Amino acid sequence: MTRTMGKTSKAEATSQYFPTVTDRIGTKINLISKLTAVLSGHGKTKAYLHRFNLWEDAKCICNKGDQTMDILFQCVETNKKRPDKTPPKNTKELAGKQIRANNKA
Repeated sequence: MTRTMGKTSKAEATSQYFPTVTDRIGTKINLISKLTAVLSGHGKTKAYLHRFNLWEDAKCICNKGDQTMDILFQCVETNKKRPDKTPPKNTKELAGKQIRANNKA
């Protein structure tokens, strides 16, 4: 039986990255506070600040989508700053890149 993260608003952000509990458990992540904040929907992104009327819009810096998901997977501007210049294809690859970056630090 595959358990989903749930249909509550509390799991909405996390379920974008990990649709099922099995996906999350099966992904080794070296959690740091900033990553935890983003995965739980509390990262200080434009999308988060917009929810509280502290920012004009929720668009990513590349103006192509909502910053919450876009900045991790599709943002051209963010990809320019990545060491290998390529976005992760999925959450497992994102976690792998994050673990490798932490191991180098």
